Amino acid sequence: AFCCNWDKGQKQARTHDIDFQAQLSISDNLPVSEHDISVLLGNLLENATDACIEQQGLNRHIIIKGKSDSHSLLFTIDNTYENEIKKNKKGELLTTKANGSGIGVSSAKKIVERYNGFFSADKKGEMFCVSFMLNL
Repeated sequence: AFCCNWDKGQKQARTHDIDFQAQLSISDNLPVSEHDISVLLGNLLENATDACIEQQGLNRHIIIKGKSDSHSLLFTIDNTYENEIKKNKKGELLTTKANGSGIGVSSAKKIVERYNGFFSADKKGEMFCVSFMLNL
């Protein structure tokens, strides 16, 4: 499932002229369900791709870094982003999807919580930066 989402993300990026860079050092035998990692990366990669597609400029990038050790799995997914981010009164991200049905970040947060991990998402300059860590 992870490979399918990964291949789909790379294909989408190429189709829309998005520079896609990945730097991964991840063990094959992680104690994380394939479903969880697929939902995490699939949703976050889809969000990054959608944000780049919406950009007016041609300088569009997605940069993914991931690594694991015996205690944790860490990922960062950064993408160029032209819009302002929307947050509710609690400071939680709100969807920018036109139909209001964006569930990618909330789904990712729920999975991270199950692994007693850490999730962060915010805009830094022209980049939208998401990072998560799962305790293994």
